Amino acid sequence: MSTPKFRPMTFGVTRVKLRDGVPGTHYLEADYALQDYPARLTDRLQHWAEVAPERTLFARRVKLANGALGDWKHISFSQAWATARAIAQSLINRGLSAERPVVILSENSLEHAMSTAVGTVARSRVRNGRNCRMPLNTRRSQQPVRGDLEQSQ
Repeated sequence: MSTPKFRPMTFGVTRVKLRDGVPGTHYLEADYALQDYPARLTDRLQHWAEVAPERTLFARRVKLANGALGDWKHISFSQAWATARAIAQSLINRGLSAERPVVILSENSLEHAMSTAVGTVARSRVRNGRNCRMPLNTRRSQQPVRGDLEQSQ
């Protein structure tokens, strides 16, 4: 059996400081200062839609009728940005506001990932908006979901 080949990659925090607190408590902190970051997630989506429009943002294997996995379905940065803006505008045209929040019930899927992008775009575009989108775990029973909905209003 051959050893898989991996390329070196720096990702996130690679050095940390560990500090002990009260017995049983440990504090882990990055060994360097937080770098600059965008004010909104949509800033990065827009940026990459302009810089690398055809680069894949989301991908998932298509499940075939027999249960096997088929080809990959890809959504590019430009597709995600265009779709997010179009759906967000449609929601705004329907009077989306803090008084009329939207809840998207969805399983984990590419469509759910897109709804996250849509919600972020919509929330950044709605004035005086509070929660325009709230992710819910659809595997839970109706009672906790109903509670989540009541708390979001």
